[in-house]
Amino acid sequence: MDALLANIQALLSAATLLFRKRYFSQSAHLSIVCGEECAKYILEFCKKNLPDEVIRRRFQHLGKFRVLAVPWHVAGGLQVVYLLHALHEAGVFGEADADLVFDDLLDTIGQNNPQRLAETVMEYISRHQDGKVEAAQQRAAVEMEQYRRSSVYVDLDDDQKVVGQPADITRDVAKRYLINARVARTVVRFISSNEPDIVEFTNALPREMRDEARRTAREMIQKVLAARDANAS
Repeated sequence: MDALLANIQALLSAATLLFRKRYFSQSAHLSIVCGEECAKYILEFCKKNLPDEVIRRRFQHLGKFRVLAVPWHVAGGLQVVYLLHALHEAGVFGEADADLVFDDLLDTIGQNNPQRLAETVMEYISRHQDGKVEAAQQRAAVEMEQYRRSSVYVDLDDDQKVVGQPADITRDVAKRYLINARVARTVVRFISSNEPDIVEFTNALPREMRDEARRTAREMIQKVLAARDANAS
């Protein structure tokens, strides 16, 4: 597991450096591979608590797009925990045992708890999604695989026509996959307790997600406090 963590960090660092030097195709490639390694880490972390079929077919019939989306699913749950934490810090929650509630939420998501993490993984990859959502996720997975290949290879069809090449990877494409990799890396660090605090987790997110989480928390706090003031008057 330490080797996986080290490789995840090395891939992300290299992808970031390449992006800054404007080598967008190579950056995108390493970002995509980093995301794959993050998904692998999560499955390995709770491997003993997952059905054998999940491990054996994790990148085959189960749907690679579902496995690769697991870090994002976990990140969504953690952002909810951060929102509740912010509400508590603002005095919206008055319960003395609120910290225990947060601990229970983190435990349920699977922080440093392979059994609970396995339940979270299975709940996601076994879920029946809305048809449109499922189709969109599959399209995103197909697109990612195409970019993964064409970021380092000139992709030709049977008629030797170029259908993908490194020059197709724009700055926006590379940035999107770099952000994805950063989110996945942050989730992995949190799951493994290398970033044990929910505030540290949020601070480690890419700027766009970090700012959005804080803005949502502020808006929710303002709405709750305004509603209380209105009810009290």
